Amino acid sequence: MSEPTPQNLNPAYGEQDDTDETGLAAKIPLVRWYLRTTKGFGRSRSFFMPIGFLALGALACWLGFPALEELTGAVLLAVHSAFFALGDLFSANPDAAVRGVLDLSARRVIGPLLALIWAMGISLRLALLAMPLPEKDDALGYVVPGSGFLARCWGVIGKRIYQLKKALMYFLSYLRDLNLQKLHLPVTLAGLLLLAGIALSLAMQNLLHELPARFEGLRGSTGWIPWAAGITSLVVILVLGIPMLVNSLVRAHEKSVELRTRKKEKFIRRRLKGFLGVLFVFFPVAWMLLALISGKLY
Repeated sequence: MSEPTPQNLNPAYGEQDDTDETGLAAKIPLVRWYLRTTKGFGRSRSFFMPIGFLALGALACWLGFPALEELTGAVLLAVHSAFFALGDLFSANPDAAVRGVLDLSARRVIGPLLALIWAMGISLRLALLAMPLPEKDDALGYVVPGSGFLARCWGVIGKRIYQLKKALMYFLSYLRDLNLQKLHLPVTLAGLLLLAGIALSLAMQNLLHELPARFEGLRGSTGWIPWAAGITSLVVILVLGIPMLVNSLVRAHEKSVELRTRKKEKFIRRRLKGFLGVLFVFFPVAWMLLALISGKLY
């Protein structure tokens, strides 16, 4: 007997490749070109997906940068006030002790630069958290070529039922080792995706408004532009945002399980994992989201 042909696995997600050129439709040149192109994109997904995650964070921070800059100024003002209070305790001339350190002119120069570094840090941190972990291969795959109609239908329906069951079990296990990171990540990423989606929609509207300005035949019809921009933004958020959210939660859960099984970390320390993320990631994203809701960003 001949050995079975090895199956092609996606290097990023461990899934079987469903773009193999098997079937009568693949004999059509256009369909064959489509299958080969999608196979190439699928194999390069592990390279392009992190860039997409980083782009989503950059879009969100671009839209909320005025609010982040305001928050950075408030933090610098609080640090300046703290220095002034310390100077009042340890110096006879408190104003001279802190003059020129973080005064108004210094804050105007340092504030935007620190806000830019903060935004880059938020985007990079969330993009690194969204890097996919290698998935464990299970026994459920695609149906064998040549299977009947009922087998193919159950191959789709049964697999979805199995995935739903696994998702419920995973959710219960996710609640077992709760910590600050696992609590703030869903809210943080949801807010980031909302900011990124609105930013992308606004950018697409500005880009599409160039068409009526350049082509006389389109000058009378601009009602389609918000719809086209919104649909494009929604598709991008669904394609990139859902993997970003899922991968981040899976990584946070794997880290929490690792801390518990290591048995070297104390209970309080395990629960406080993600404290810095709450301060430097969750709080600025929440601040930008509140500025968006209040209408300060656009």
